[in-house]
Amino acid sequence: MTQTGWGTFGHFQVWQQAGAIVQIILMERILSLSVDERRFFRALIIPIIRNMLSTELSGATADFNTVTFHRGEVPPSDLLRRLRQDAIAVLYEYDATASSETERRELIALLSAAMTVRSSGRAPNPELAAIVYANATEIIAYFTAQMDRWPFELRQKIEHDPLWKYRHHGTAPPPELTNLEAEEARGRLIQSILAFRSKVNIDSSFTTYKLLVGFQSVFPPAWNDRKLDHAAEDCYRKAEIEKLILTMDMDNADDWLATIRRCAATQSEDLATFPNFAHFLERLANSKPEIMLFYLRQLDSRLANFLTPMICRLSQTQIWPTVQELITSWIASHRFLADIAWAWGNVVALDLDTFEAIVEDAVDTRGDRALRSCIRSISWRDDANDAPRLKALLLKLIAYFAEQGDATWIRAWFSRHDRARLGIERARAIADTRVSGVLSRDRSQYRVAVARYRGRATRGSHRVFWASAPAFALARPGY
Repeated sequence: MTQTGWGTFGHFQVWQQAGAIVQIILMERILSLSVDERRFFRALIIPIIRNMLSTELSGATADFNTVTFHRGEVPPSDLLRRLRQDAIAVLYEYDATASSETERRELIALLSAAMTVRSSGRAPNPELAAIVYANATEIIAYFTAQMDRWPFELRQKIEHDPLWKYRHHGTAPPPELTNLEAEEARGRLIQSILAFRSKVNIDSSFTTYKLLVGFQSVFPPAWNDRKLDHAAEDCYRKAEIEKLILTMDMDNADDWLATIRRCAATQSEDLATFPNFAHFLERLANSKPEIMLFYLRQLDSRLANFLTPMICRLSQTQIWPTVQELITSWIASHRFLADIAWAWGNVVALDLDTFEAIVEDAVDTRGDRALRSCIRSISWRDDANDAPRLKALLLKLIAYFAEQGDATWIRAWFSRHDRARLGIERARAIADTRVSGVLSRDRSQYRVAVARYRGRATRGSHRVFWASAPAFALARPGY
């Protein structure tokens, strides 16, 4: 049943002779099911609907020595109009009962695809375009009505599609490529998009969120300037962030803390998600350090992920001694060790005594995440002045992970960009100035650490260790 799209081999001839009869029969069967039954068969129904909503028609015919591939667009008809409306209605039903954000994102992607006419580079059939425009108008009106119950992350993703629809269909095509029905439908689509834009941007909480978080954000200049590039958008965001900071004071600090925590709670592994949020925290710490100190006193586990931008500028202010006392209290209470260790690699004002305390505490409490952050920070701060003390700490960390048979510390060591690309000649050149050189000169201690690692690590992780040898191993050929 999953092979029931317009373009499956064997159904192309059926479409030519009987139109969308197969899809109509399938939709009738789907609609005859109860709501609970449709929910049970969701994994089967979704691929069928995905094919039903496609406007492309493709297939192949063959004889004894030739295969011919055919491709085009679905011919418009009242049956097609009804079929698409029923399919979209089923997606609305699934959205109302979606049990996870992943399910809802899949549904939103299907609805977004239903708003597109795929015409293989040619102008679409005006009658088919009118059907898709009508569907898109309905879908965007649905997005507008449901917006308040969706999280900011999903709203941000949805907003991008209406912008592109507005850019592509905001101007009427040449008269020979359209008709009255298609133009009326296009006009209604544009009005629906403008209503959506107004509804989205009336929520100041969301407009602040998308200014600080994400890389698919849509801002007012994008609606008027089709050529707005990333650099211009970044300038706009930076300017708006400065305006936000000007509005902040101790009277509204609690409200802003809720906003900041909401931004920090965003789940994403994409490095493009948080640069502007980090910039906002840095500028806030630099401009209004007393507010940042207020937030640090209320730090939680999610916000601690952004400890580096929160404190990097505070080291240049009069409140830095207070911040150091706060960090010391966190270490003493075993809190935020991994985040403090990470920050130590970037914030030069954090001294080596603080770092040693983190390592000792993390080893005692078996905080593997904190210890990996320590190795990463040694990679970033292994200068000549600190090398002797860092050498002992690094050996201790390697020995700890050897006891666990854990090779993941190697990835932390390679976190520094130049180290990941380091060649033998470069390694030899820095051998006398960094921890790398101290370790390579002290062969006995290095051999002990490696021997313990080899004895404890699994066979697979042992291979990873030698394939990804750190710079201090490359600095002395023969190891």
